[in-house]
Amino acid sequence: MTDGQDISGVEEQQTWPGTTLTELLRLHEGRLTSPAENFSAESALARYFEIRWMKARALVARRDEYFIDGEPVAWRYTLKGALKFYLAATWIRPLSRFARAFGLRSR
Repeated sequence: MTDGQDISGVEEQQTWPGTTLTELLRLHEGRLTSPAENFSAESALARYFEIRWMKARALVARRDEYFIDGEPVAWRYTLKGALKFYLAATWIRPLSRFARAFGLRSR
């Protein structure tokens, strides 16, 4: 299961420290291709787990994760997936943040 970095391609994660809420909202709205889907109070947890399941299926399809005991209930990284996650979390994302901090990469 992925926590901090999404290597599944289901979500695009970005952090913008020091950005105002108004600017974050503008950036988010600029990325949307369709209206944002709100989670209702009754379905928020179910929707969260649906997104997690989408990520797991994508990672299993890419052979970055596998289902434990062959059952689609719990999963874990393969060696390839663990290395990809490590590179994304330890090198790629921090270097990208560094570049943004010095104006070398645009938002």
